[in-house]
Amino acid sequence: MFKLQKKRTYMNNLLAFLFILIPLSVGAESTSGTVESISTEYGNLETSITLETLGSLGIKVNDHFVMDYKDTKIPVYFGKTYSDVEPGGWVSFINWENKLRIARNQKNAAETLSAEVGNTFKISKQTHD
Repeated sequence: MFKLQKKRTYMNNLLAFLFILIPLSVGAESTSGTVESISTEYGNLETSITLETLGSLGIKVNDHFVMDYKDTKIPVYFGKTYSDVEPGGWVSFINWENKLRIARNQKNAAETLSAEVGNTFKISKQTHD
């Protein structure tokens, strides 16, 4: 009898945990990030957002997302290299630290946005209406 009660308690706790966890990962529509560093030479924004976070938003390579930075909404392509977009275009990819880099092809992203380390921003998957 005691083993059955213990098993029920365990299962109830597990179910409660899953009902809390599932909406956080599946239902996410946007996430916030922080500019962790800025490359001096090119002005690329190294961010706190990981590949796993992008996946939880349903963003994968070859998708676009919207970056909301200081009340400016910027469409950004999630690719693999700078040349995935035209010169001046916004591009992003995962850097060697498994974090999102946001850049402009042949332009300075930090100067364009007046970005500073510690600034926050929000990203959401771009939807086509």
